[in-house]
Amino acid sequence: MMLLINIKISARILILLETLSIYESTIDGTIGLMKDYIKQNSDKSILFANPFILKYAKQCNLCNDYYEYFNPIDFERVQYIHSLSTSNESYFCKSKNTLSNKPLFYYNDKRKVINVMGFKGLVYNRYFKVGSHYVENTCKILFEYLYLGKEVYYSPINKTIDDGLTEYLKLFGIDDNIEQIISINKKPLNQTLGFTNNLILSTL
Repeated sequence: MMLLINIKISARILILLETLSIYESTIDGTIGLMKDYIKQNSDKSILFANPFILKYAKQCNLCNDYYEYFNPIDFERVQYIHSLSTSNESYFCKSKNTLSNKPLFYYNDKRKVINVMGFKGLVYNRYFKVGSHYVENTCKILFEYLYLGKEVYYSPINKTIDDGLTEYLKLFGIDDNIEQIISINKKPLNQTLGFTNNLILSTL
């Protein structure tokens, strides 16, 4: 469920970046609250988001303007965090539904702070449920592991709709309906999702 903090702002142009809460709010019926807040606190609103989020935002006329946009990843930061990590031969995962014969490190306690960049690889399937669907918007960790040259095992188990992750993987020609080992080189990752190559906001 979406929570809105009652903070009064006054913006000529309000810029919003994609967030799964837009989809969540359309499912739980609170999108009207988000829409009212945006309208009451800005003269004009612009949403930058991937096609999955844009679809639901446009259906409810959430903003005035929309731009297709994919959140950039600071790969230099990823490399630095990795340099501080301790090597671990397990594979990081967040869902017990994951099908794998790999030694897994199952992480579901957000209170426990760990450096996730030290694991040998990632085993991933969708685990966050909104309404009747398991959905993922970005799955940034998947691309971070790929950048570090780690093994990434992907399973479409739990997938019932095309979501944000579907759109991000499409950028690299990857079909997320197939169980597979995903491999993407650093260069296309940098060119497509690298932080310095996503300058659309600076043109406003």
